[in-house]
Amino acid sequence: MADNKYLDQAGAKIIADKVKAAQETADKKYLKPENGIPSTDLAQEVQDAVKKAGTALQTFTESDPTVSAWAKSPTKPTYTASEIQDLLGITGLENYYSKEDVDGKISTIPKFAISVVDSLPETEQSETTIYLLKSGTESQNLYTEYIWTKGAWEKLGEQKVDLSGYAKTADLPTAMTAEEVEALFTAED
Repeated sequence: MADNKYLDQAGAKIIADKVKAAQETADKKYLKPENGIPSTDLAQEVQDAVKKAGTALQTFTESDPTVSAWAKSPTKPTYTASEIQDLLGITGLENYYSKEDVDGKISTIPKFAISVVDSLPETEQSETTIYLLKSGTESQNLYTEYIWTKGAWEKLGEQKVDLSGYAKTADLPTAMTAEEVEALFTAED
């Protein structure tokens, strides 16, 4: 295989198909059962240990006198956020916004549009539109960006495309053949 070759779309598809096939093979080696591993698939020692642990948990009764009665109760108390704040002495949360407040504030931010124009509009200018004025002065300068603000046009900048570092089609080496791509997967190290 020559050193100066690139991978074209057909070669990339071959590689993608190989990777997909390898993944499908790997997925078939072990599929976790939908409802967990059946206990019958476990070693007998593991089955015995699981059974013993389950029995111990079902029959355990807390007898430690230092454990509070509410902690021994099968039903535990529940608290609201404000009750927890009061219990912990948390104050100052009035300075924070709720999700709904934040969403409301974000919704007031103007959404900007972009419009490509041959000339800047003389009427009905929008303060939420960036106007891309076509530029014909340079081959690399496609647009000059403007925005209407405070009753006047403000130049934001220029869009230039510099492709000098990119290869031209004529400079590209030849594409790898399908056989050369296949050989990548069969070559020995």
